[in-house]
Amino acid sequence: MTVYLPDAAGELDVQTVNGSITTDFPLEVKGKIGGRRLEGRGGSGRATFRIRTVNGSVKLLRSGGDKVV
Repeated sequence: MTVYLPDAAGELDVQTVNGSITTDFPLEVKGKIGGRRLEGRGGSGRATFRIRTVNGSVKLLRSGGDKVV
């Protein structure tokens, strides 16, 4: 799954059962970083991003628009 965001300002909680997690955004990590879980904060925003997948990797990429795939 690829998610395009113009900004990742807020809390991030990403999990995958079978896959990896990658991001373009600088994050302040909370807890542990694992290949299948990421908890952190990007910027000073108040949004909450919760992303889950069972079979597949998660990519959080910068976008110039508001496209989510």
